[in-house]
Amino acid sequence: MQNKIFQYIHLQYLRTDAGRINFMNLIENPFTYKPRKKPIDLDEIQKHKNTIKKFNEIFKQGNNLENLLKRMKKPSNMNFHIAISEDNLLTSDNPVIATDNWNQIMLPITPNILIEFQEDKINSSNDLRVILKKK
Repeated sequence: MQNKIFQYIHLQYLRTDAGRINFMNLIENPFTYKPRKKPIDLDEIQKHKNTIKKFNEIFKQGNNLENLLKRMKKPSNMNFHIAISEDNLLTSDNPVIATDNWNQIMLPITPNILIEFQEDKINSSNDLRVILKKK
């Protein structure tokens, strides 16, 4: 079940313009790609319309998107949590939040609940349910 959730979070990310741009940059420039330090802004999305179009052309052919998702497997060092927060976690621009170079991946499912995967080195708990706290 966790692997299906992991794939679903990545699918949600790839449904966004930012996700498509970042994914294409990674596969087109695997040796020079560097993870972003800040989100993509609207001007950058406009500049990369051809990149988004290329993604759409590739992944609307046959089962390319389905095959990509099937290959995505939850790494054994990623820990699954259902997290609860007092703060509103929903955003209008990107449903998936990735931090620490994708070592933590979060998908809000209500304003105060999200599902997340955390890599071992930043894992906050061995419990399924965790409470998010402000630093």
